[in-house]
Amino acid sequence: MMHEYSARHVTLAWADQVLQLSNRENDPDEEHWLTNLTGWFGGVGVSGDMPQRTLGHGLFPRTALRTGRDLTLSGSLFFRKEQWRDLADRYVSGILWDGQFGTLTYTVDGLELSTRVRLDGEVKHATKGFEWIDFEVPLTAPDPFLYAPPVTAQVSPPGAGVGFSWANGVFPGGGVEWREGRNTAARIVNEGNADAYPTVTVRGSWPNGFRLTDGRHSVEYPHAVFDQSPVTVDMRAGSVTVRGADQTHRLTRRQWFTVPPRGALTVRAEQFAPSTGWADITLHSTYI
Repeated sequence: MMHEYSARHVTLAWADQVLQLSNRENDPDEEHWLTNLTGWFGGVGVSGDMPQRTLGHGLFPRTALRTGRDLTLSGSLFFRKEQWRDLADRYVSGILWDGQFGTLTYTVDGLELSTRVRLDGEVKHATKGFEWIDFEVPLTAPDPFLYAPPVTAQVSPPGAGVGFSWANGVFPGGGVEWREGRNTAARIVNEGNADAYPTVTVRGSWPNGFRLTDGRHSVEYPHAVFDQSPVTVDMRAGSVTVRGADQTHRLTRRQWFTVPPRGALTVRAEQFAPSTGWADITLHSTYI
């Protein structure tokens, strides 16, 4: 069946609970309708003072920073039996009850974006007859950006995997074949309208460390990497961790790089000594 309007689906998940709403419902026993999600488009202000010039007209220009995102999730629930509706009414009352953060995911015509949210006021709900509940959930997201599901690419240092190998073992009947090696560069794409920051996890054996580069910027970690202790480079946080411990101070170059809106970068992982490891590059297309 063809529809003239966009397919919309919301999932609000917290602790071990989940609430799902959509604008296409047809269950005869219960329906979870999405009424609105205000603040998903727009919903973000800016903060930044520009002081008055003392000896002239106007203000001193200063860049502004984005504030958090204010959201209101509105829905309408239908239940064929009143006792089911009463149970759902109590469930709605407990949305994000502990003050902790949950994950809000909104999918519009296949584009799935998510952000972390917590409750930002009173959950409002009202019954209509014996079958319906209307409700509103005020939410706030400290991070104003919205993130698409992660995409991961893998690169290896130049020369890794290159050479002769036995196709069927080293015993009679086996053969020798030439291997061209693995990918030494990966192109990562940001389909969003805001800068996206990759996270790189360097795995395997790198005896003298590694360099990550996009051709203009580089991050250098000239220390051994072991199979059991991968190194995670978070370009957004500007940090390097090994097994959760901060190792950022061990970097010798910190030229963090980003993927511009609707842009792409080619990332390489370079070795300081012959290495057999690889790097997983993860990117979320980022929207504002």
